[in-house]
Amino acid sequence: MRVDPLPSALSRGNAAPSPSPSPAPERGDPIPRSVPNRDAIYRAASAQGVDPSLLASFAAQESGTPGSTTNRNVAVGADGHGRGMFQIDDRYHAIARTPGVRDPVASADYAARLVREGLDAAHHAGLRGVAAIRGAANYYHAGTIGNRESPNTRWPDSTLHYDDSLVRHYEQMRAEGHR
Repeated sequence: MRVDPLPSALSRGNAAPSPSPSPAPERGDPIPRSVPNRDAIYRAASAQGVDPSLLASFAAQESGTPGSTTNRNVAVGADGHGRGMFQIDDRYHAIARTPGVRDPVASADYAARLVREGLDAAHHAGLRGVAAIRGAANYYHAGTIGNRESPNTRWPDSTLHYDDSLVRHYEQMRAEGHR
């Protein structure tokens, strides 16, 4: 199984964790214990070879709030099209038009495949580290690694592009998970 190494710019000296289908140990856990549906996130991340804290960051970006590592399994997002904890858009993804999108396991599996596809596209384009994460974020949100026309996210201290906000969630997830 291929696992994306943790980008060195974000690792702060921590080794990349090995994805695991079961909850990780308390110390060095890449996902804070407060994150809802963490077991589903771990299983999906492991199956796709994605860093579990990166996948959890997508859930926090999509259905959490700026500055939070949590997520909510909401029926319909603010724009009327996003569904579930990963806010999968019903205009482009058939799963979002089924009750399965509210199932944390099915939703995490689907989102992990999208993140994997985005990382693969970013790597194919020569992007690595944080640039690859930004590319995967843009792919997840807009279907292409280069599209930065996504909506901005207001954080308490700034307004960030979608991809920059996702990177901030990822940095926060990593910092809180490794306490």
